[in-house]
Order: sequence, then structure tokens, then C-alpha cells
Amino acid sequence: MATATTLADANEDQQVGDVEALAQRRERAEGDRQPRLRGGRRDDVPAPFGAYRLALHHRCLRDARPRLHDGGGVLTAIGGRMPHAVAFDLHRSCGYRPHLVAFDVKRQVEPDLVVPPYADAEAEHGLPFTYYAPEAIAVVAAARDAGLDGQPLADAVAPDLDALAMSAREAAGRVARGRAVAHSVLMIFGERAGSA
Repeated sequence: MATATTLADANEDQQVGDVEALAQRRERAEGDRQPRLRGGRRDDVPAPFGAYRLALHHRCLRDARPRLHDGGGVLTAIGGRMPHAVAFDLHRSCGYRPHLVAFDVKRQVEPDLVVPPYADAEAEHGLPFTYYAPEAIAVVAAARDAGLDGQPLADAVAPDLDALAMSAREAAGRVARGRAVAHSVLMIFGERAGSA
């Protein structure tokens, strides 16, 4: 039960990535393809994290690291539309050992605003993004009810989720027809690893 509460509370934090995607879509429409952070300031974001809409996550992880002692860490909630390995690589690139502590699938909020930038990035950069049919929510809930969580939960439901998966382009088409889509949510504890 604590995990579900944690993930529900994290939904608002997760929207940071959605807000970033919307801002980057606006910038692309205006001809600016460089990721910007609050106040219009540019930030160096290693490839492929910027294209995967993880620039703000990268900055937060990078900026938090000097404030932590070895063994301390940062808990992040990331909408897992990108391959999960990318989210783990993001943490490693900032000097953390990532551990998936909670996993969920949730309905995409404001899909007509949020999904198209991912479809655009998928087409523009050739990057894979994954959405799911809403039935995936029940698949994950049933496995969680059976006592699984974190990486064991993600591993157990992976075959069923694969059957319900779609690209961002497919998800955008589905949304245009008024149908719902879902995406995974990764709660990752990034443990500070020695010197980066």
C-alpha cells in the first residue's frame, strides 16, 4: 500500500518530464532544437538524454550529487516511455548506482498535449518510446497484489506488457481517435557512488 501512495504522490513530480516535453515541442516549432531549462538557460546534457526528454532529470541528479555523502541518494520518478535502460544509464552517468524500487503503469494525463512531442522525437531522432494500451494498468496491479514490486515486478510483467506495447507514433494515432494510452513509471533510487 505504501508503494501505491508513493507512486500516486510521485505523479505530480513526474509531470516535470511532461512539462519539459511540451516546452521542447514549443521550441522546435520556433526553430530552437537545444534543450533549455527554467529561465531559458541552456544546459549540456549528454546524448541521448536530451533527446529522450530527460534534461531536467539529468540536471537534478547532477546538481544533487555534491550534496550527498557516499551511500546517500536521490529518489526519482520517471515516466518510463523510454527504454528503461536509458533511465538507469542516466543515473550512472551522474555518478549513481540505480535501483528500481517501484514500478507502475498509469494512464497518460493530457494525452493530446503530451504524446505528440514523444512521437515527434521518435521520428526526428529515431529513438524508441513505449506506450501501452490501458489494460496494462490492471496487469501490473495484479502482479503487485501478488506481492511483487520494483525490479521483480517489472521483470514479471514484461512479457504481458510487450503484448500491449505501442510506439509513440501509434499512441499519437490512438489519442487522435479519442482512445486512452498508458505509460510506465519508474521509481529509481540513485545511490551516490564514489567519485564520478
